Amino acid sequence: MTPPAALLLDLDGTLLDHEHAAHAALYTALSTAGLTDTDRSSAMLLWRELENLHFQEYLDGQTTFEEQRVRRVRAFLAHYGRTRLDRTSAVAWFDTYRAAYEHAWRPYDDVMPFLQGLADVRPRPSVAVVTNGDEEQQHAKLTAI
Repeated sequence: MTPPAALLLDLDGTLLDHEHAAHAALYTALSTAGLTDTDRSSAMLLWRELENLHFQEYLDGQTTFEEQRVRRVRAFLAHYGRTRLDRTSAVAWFDTYRAAYEHAWRPYDDVMPFLQGLADVRPRPSVAVVTNGDEEQQHAKLTAI
């Protein structure tokens, strides 16, 4: 069998376990905000829904990467009765989330064996990681994992 000449790999959800990191980060941010009685499953569903909505606005060029974060935080916390959230507070809340998210970055268990096996393939295929995220953040993810 002839090996492929090139491979395209997705980052979030293929190489990096985004779901694990997002769950860990949201629970940390909820706890830090004193929202410890919140149903975690419902909170995660809402967070994902808002992420999809506001990240799409970023992808569509309707907002900046940072602004989509602010919008997401404001909508999320408004659901829990925190409606008077200024931009600085929203950014601070997201920074708590982001720090926990980054701390939880890890590859799926099968990623390193796959990449090690790929190193033995001859001729070695070209490999590219395809992602729709913020370039700086995605480079940091690749470095971390």
